[in-house]
Amino acid sequence: AVRDGYLFVAIAGNRTDGLRFVPQAISAGAAAIMAEQRPDSLADNVAFVEVPNARRALALSAAKYFPRQPRTIAAVTGTSGKTSVVAFTRQIWAHAGFQAASIGTTGVVAPGRDDYGTLTTPDPVALHLLLKELAQSGVTHAAMEASSHGLDQRRLDGVRRKIVLAPLAVLLIAGALSSLPTLTQWPLRHGFGGILGDTPTIDDPPAVNRAGMVAGDFVFFGNQNNVFAPGVGFDEDEAVQGAAN
Repeated sequence: AVRDGYLFVAIAGNRTDGLRFVPQAISAGAAAIMAEQRPDSLADNVAFVEVPNARRALALSAAKYFPRQPRTIAAVTGTSGKTSVVAFTRQIWAHAGFQAASIGTTGVVAPGRDDYGTLTTPDPVALHLLLKELAQSGVTHAAMEASSHGLDQRRLDGVRRKIVLAPLAVLLIAGALSSLPTLTQWPLRHGFGGILGDTPTIDDPPAVNRAGMVAGDFVFFGNQNNVFAPGVGFDEDEAVQGAAN
């Protein structure tokens, strides 16, 4: 809720425009308005900040206001499998001795914390407040679900991503088709470069080679070679034996 001295960010959605709510925000005490265009009849005592992309500006502002984040963050995206990969990643880190957390559909799991969740990817303000709390509690590694809608709405733009995981053999991302006109727009919009040709998977070596030219911070999962990452090998038999031990 808007309170005295708050910044109100007016975002245009699919059904309505946040500019419609500027009068209510000012009545509630908003001291400044951030939007992609100036509202009508804005009082002189209310500051206005014009930005080219309000969603991205909100995410970056939230990251500035809550700057602390776990040192390593893995953002997991894809059509399905996000929740499992996030949980597995947290468990692997914890087993390796790191203070680890997971964020996603099932909520927040961290040392001394198990909160039920409602959104796959929280809004930027809630997300950065959460990351600050986790970092302050000693969490150094966090794995989080990154939904295609959350990415398209720039919710993660302020997150200092170190790793991006694409489960179930799909790179740059089949699930994004529901919210992006073309698949190739996803990496371009979110700072991961471009990709040539059709959607690549690890089971399509030529496509993986093309992906490697622009996506060095990705880890790919597939049916034949299991895991591919720059400079990283994976032996299925050894992993199964290690799990058994």
